[in-house]
Amino acid sequence: MVSTGYKGPKVARGLHPSGFREVLVHNVDELIRVDPAVQVARIAHTVGKKKRALILAEAKQKKITVLNPGVEEAVEEELGEATEEGKETPTAEEKTSETEPKKPKRSLLSRQKSTKEETAEKPKKTRKTSKPDRSKEGVKEQ
Repeated sequence: MVSTGYKGPKVARGLHPSGFREVLVHNVDELIRVDPAVQVARIAHTVGKKKRALILAEAKQKKITVLNPGVEEAVEEELGEATEEGKETPTAEEKTSETEPKKPKRSLLSRQKSTKEETAEKPKKTRKTSKPDRSKEGVKEQ
């Protein structure tokens, strides 16, 4: 027989852990359906970067919370807030160059040999060629 199991309260079922109802948004026009007091927007995974940026800008104007704004947009917002305060922040490229030492770029074609490889160079092996099959020639001669 089927048992009821453990369920949460009816009021809380289907809610995001933040306590709001989720509304899936595919374009800017669908933000009209979202009530910022009780709902939050989740941008569909099929939405590209351009539309995502438009949706985020519109949601910010309407003060709608977006659950998945994207990594790039979150970084841009942090940089934008810091520049508004009058502080100059280094870009992502400058941050990585300060923390990591520069390594010389090497391609596969321009590999440098180590000292061990130079001293212990082995002669190249020649490829063995297979002998022609003489069994067929013998059949023709008979």
